Amino acid sequence: MSNHLPHRRPARPWRSRVAAALTATAVGSAGFAVFGGSASALPVSELDLSWTGAPASVGNGEPVRGVAHVNLNDHLGEEGAASNHVVTFTAADGVFTRLPSACRTDGDPASAVTAGGSSVRCNLGPVRFGTAIEVDFTVTAHAADGGAVRVEVTDGTTSTSLPPVPVTAAPGIDVVFNEAQRIQANTAWHSTFPVAIALPAGAADLRGPISFDVVVANKTSTNAPAAITPTQGPCVPLASSTAPSSMPYTSSQAPMPDACTISQTAPGVFHVQLTGYRSGAALNPPTTAADGSNLPPDRHVFAAFGLPMTSSNGVLPATSSFELSVKRTVATTTSGTAVTESDLSNNTEAVAITVPGGYAHNWAHPDGFAPPMDSRVVGGGGPWAASYYATPGDQLITNSTNGIWGGQPASAIPARAEWSTCEVLDGPASFTGDVIPNLQPTSATDIAALPAGTYSWSVYTGPLPAAGSRAAFDCGSVNFTPVSYVVLNHAGDDCRCTEEQHLSVSDPASITAIKLTVDPAKLAAASPLSTTPTRVGMHAAAKIAQTATPSDAVWTIGSATDRTGVWKRSSDLTTLNTRTPGLSYPGTDSLRDVMRILGARPYVHKTVSQPDVRAGDVVTYSLHTGADANLGAGSATWTLTDEMPAGVDYVDGSASRAPDSVVHNADGSTRLVWTQSGPVNVDTEISYRGRISFTEGVRRNTVIATVASGPATGNAGVETAEDSADVAYAGDGRTLLTKSAGSPTFAAGGTDTWRLDLANLDTVDQAQTDTIDVLPWNGDARGTAFHGTYEIDSVTASPGDRVYYATAAPASISTDPNAGANGSFASPSPMWSSTPPTDPSSATAIRIVGGVLPVGATRSNTITWHPVGGRRGDRFENIAYAKATHTRLQMIKAAAASTVTDGSSLQIAKKFESADGWMDGDTLHYTVTVRNPSASTARGVRVHDLGGPGNDPASVRFANMSAGAFDPGTRTWVIGDLAPGRTVTSSLTTTITVGADRTKPFQNLAYVENPSNPYQPTSSAHCQRNNQDVGADTDQCDVAEVSSPRLRIDKHADGVTADGTVTWTIHVRVDGTVGARDVRVEDTYPAGLDRSTLRVTHPPTQGTFDLARNTWTVGDLGAGVVASVSFRGRVRAAPGTRIVNVASVDSPDVTPPAPVDGGPICQANDGPTVDAALDADTDQCDEVQTVLGPPRDGNPRPTPPSPERLPDTGGPSGWVGLLGGASAVGAIGLRVTGRRTRASRDSRDSRGSHRG
Repeated sequence: MSNHLPHRRPARPWRSRVAAALTATAVGSAGFAVFGGSASALPVSELDLSWTGAPASVGNGEPVRGVAHVNLNDHLGEEGAASNHVVTFTAADGVFTRLPSACRTDGDPASAVTAGGSSVRCNLGPVRFGTAIEVDFTVTAHAADGGAVRVEVTDGTTSTSLPPVPVTAAPGIDVVFNEAQRIQANTAWHSTFPVAIALPAGAADLRGPISFDVVVANKTSTNAPAAITPTQGPCVPLASSTAPSSMPYTSSQAPMPDACTISQTAPGVFHVQLTGYRSGAALNPPTTAADGSNLPPDRHVFAAFGLPMTSSNGVLPATSSFELSVKRTVATTTSGTAVTESDLSNNTEAVAITVPGGYAHNWAHPDGFAPPMDSRVVGGGGPWAASYYATPGDQLITNSTNGIWGGQPASAIPARAEWSTCEVLDGPASFTGDVIPNLQPTSATDIAALPAGTYSWSVYTGPLPAAGSRAAFDCGSVNFTPVSYVVLNHAGDDCRCTEEQHLSVSDPASITAIKLTVDPAKLAAASPLSTTPTRVGMHAAAKIAQTATPSDAVWTIGSATDRTGVWKRSSDLTTLNTRTPGLSYPGTDSLRDVMRILGARPYVHKTVSQPDVRAGDVVTYSLHTGADANLGAGSATWTLTDEMPAGVDYVDGSASRAPDSVVHNADGSTRLVWTQSGPVNVDTEISYRGRISFTEGVRRNTVIATVASGPATGNAGVETAEDSADVAYAGDGRTLLTKSAGSPTFAAGGTDTWRLDLANLDTVDQAQTDTIDVLPWNGDARGTAFHGTYEIDSVTASPGDRVYYATAAPASISTDPNAGANGSFASPSPMWSSTPPTDPSSATAIRIVGGVLPVGATRSNTITWHPVGGRRGDRFENIAYAKATHTRLQMIKAAAASTVTDGSSLQIAKKFESADGWMDGDTLHYTVTVRNPSASTARGVRVHDLGGPGNDPASVRFANMSAGAFDPGTRTWVIGDLAPGRTVTSSLTTTITVGADRTKPFQNLAYVENPSNPYQPTSSAHCQRNNQDVGADTDQCDVAEVSSPRLRIDKHADGVTADGTVTWTIHVRVDGTVGARDVRVEDTYPAGLDRSTLRVTHPPTQGTFDLARNTWTVGDLGAGVVASVSFRGRVRAAPGTRIVNVASVDSPDVTPPAPVDGGPICQANDGPTVDAALDADTDQCDEVQTVLGPPRDGNPRPTPPSPERLPDTGGPSGWVGLLGGASAVGAIGLRVTGRRTRASRDSRDSRGSHRG
């Protein structure tokens, strides 16, 4: 890998998918933590939505499934996690009925379906950075025709949506108003007629008012439109106290509309308007009617209420009938389409009125109410209707009433009058012998007791007229045989007037007619019948033959005696209640009723315990099945064929009732078959389990129930029923990419690894994976910064993975495998080579394409590499981008590695040894010592010498190395590996820089380093100086300071005698790191000096002093050493004469300073001490001026200071004053003209002035 120069920060390709997705943790992550990463980690998320199967349209009320893909990464691939990552789904023209399985309810906030089903808050729980997730969801279409299901998902900042799926919803409404009623009254009456408002399956939702007309029409009545009116005002609820019906009770599932008004628009016509309802495919519609029967599954009821009706004009004619019909229904869909009701078959209520003074005969079901609607039956009916139904084997009852004397109390009936009712059957049915007498007063008062023989039963077992002509049968024209009875269900007391009884007949099926006769005289003796009008009636049980078929009709025909004892027959009546074209009789009338036959119809309802599944789940399927024969009795045989789809495997032995056969088909499906036999109208449950093996999509399990044709079923053809249950694969799928450095810090000169782990936490296998690893490069904006280069040694891939290499500029490589230059997912373009590059440092990216990644498995790949020329602190930030087939979106993860020490340490010391001279270009000699004090070998050790002030760095030469060699190219000492505890040395030479500033020390800096212990100071100020020895080094660096020698001189007069004898002392010192050679002092004697008087008063501390030549040969003088000499001589001059004396020093090692322009040739040096006077010297010269004069009386003799004190000469005493002092006479002072005045010693010193 080349050490690329910094580039402009490239755009990250993974931002391009949803640019706004790359936001901070406001994307719905309720808090995030960073694991071993930077505190500035920035979570970023992508969102992607798609429909499952790309549906072209969906029916209203039908489900449509989709999948959301979500990822969460750090923007630079760092580790971390969101504690609660929340996304929100919103639907338009659709509702969510359950949470997606990926959404957790134990988070904060908890996942929930909100806004009436139009929104889902989905908390995905803790999500680590580098995770891609799949979320499967289901939305149910809830729209008018022309609507479209739309779904949007957002994480709080980023949103994306799906293309709309058109809803195919046909306009439709169904007002169910077909509850047949029988009202018995002899005065005005009040009754509530149940109404249900339903939408056919797939119909469009409604909005605005729903209105319809209720029209009253005569059947046998003549004044019903005028006599029947609704109770003005609102509708009423159908409460549980209301008689049960085939409509549902009013409830939260089928609520009352907010407003319901009824108004009369014409005689017998009443307008009903409803507002404030919710039609929309109710999320939980009722499935059961008030009478317990199942509601038709092809429509859902969204409102239930009652219409209160009243007979306002007194009593209708005896045994009259009329109809209430719903007509002109009008509604509007949510899209504005007008809706009218097309199916009017269930819009009519047939009503029969039985009042005292008449007679009637009709069919009825045992509980007295109409059977539940059968979806094969158009409409439905009740007594005397053409659409009253039963099935083979059903047990029915006939209902006969003779109220001819009902208008009078029993005491007014002639004692010997015959009061009877009789009935026969015509069709495939027979009497069972079970009867119920019906002797009731027309008031609510009970009959206390009946005298024995009040009523009697008799039967006829002879032949009847031919079928179709029995309406003329005269019960008075044949002989009936009296029979006794057995009470089946005693009602209490001795009444026995409404108790179930069984006639004592050996073969009830032989009965062809049954007659009930009442003795009026005995009836009159039973209070209160003696004074209360009453009626006589009976119920006789009849059973439809099992051989009955849908082409059959069973008639019950009654007759009754009038007040004269004459039998009134059906054939005597001229008014029909309902016409029945095509049947044996032209219609029904008050003494004739028909029951139509339905064959046994199978039904089956299938459910599954868990609609959202994953591979390995075991679900339970439940089948509720039976043969629906309305409310009849009997038995039937039917077959259940259950097709289990491929991917759902039958669990052997799990069925609650073992199948009669189990067939495993070649396509992976399984067929289960049960043959059921049993009573009709009895629900049977069969359950079994299936194990899920599919991993994507939806599997539909369908069961078909079949009742074959034949006399035992009453079917003219095959009757079938079908239901299904779906299981959808729940994609709480996650894949996680993690990346780590083999050693986050590792030894320089060694190797390291980057490991990529891709874990499949999904519930399905990932068919393929594709990972692009962009190798570090300087300027990658990820924190990479390194020296030199690095090389890829190898890539260890998981079995079956394919490895590819790219050498393009890293900034140009997209991290999206589908980007043009990359090719496509799992299919690299030619820019990716499966052959490693010849130059291992030229690889810029590595791509790994993997095969199937099983559920729960982790695939690992390792990149081995090493730096070349790296240093401590180098950072290599490696980042990888991965995708998997199922979770789809990108996972990002980075890992950093830094070079650090290998455990070794290094020390250095540099010592100045000598100089060949101190002139420009002279050579300086040093010794460099390096030591490894650690227990680890230091590898690649190298010593650098930077020179410094006064040293020419280009002249650096190492020589005489105890280890290693000199590299003239870099002018470094290459030691190589240095063993633990070992010390090595080398000599070093440099030359003095031309024009070096000798007023400052010469500095020479050397440092030692290796890749594990780099050191590169920017100046000597950062380096420890003058290590005493190599063990004292603490920073791998040493600065050797050496100053070139500088000569300094001081000369002063120690005293003047009266005869003019002056004593002078000269001090010489060498400043600097080293001494000076051949130091020599020359003294210029003053004029008037008598040379014959010269005497050395203090011998030179070094060298020789030649009085004759005025020369002091000091010789080699060490650094910092002060040499001195004292001498005296007599100056023959008059008092007041100024004496000037000059001394200078030089050495071949020292270049004299240049004189100051315009200044004196020699400066006078002064200071309170000898050292201070020497420090003041800048020109290697000193000048002394002395003025001769007589001593002051009483002034003690000056004494030279120690240690330069001179011996007493024994001459006359005198004094020396300071020129310009308190007394100018006799002063010793500096020459004033042209130079600064020499500072004097304190004149108050007890020793007095001692310099001149």
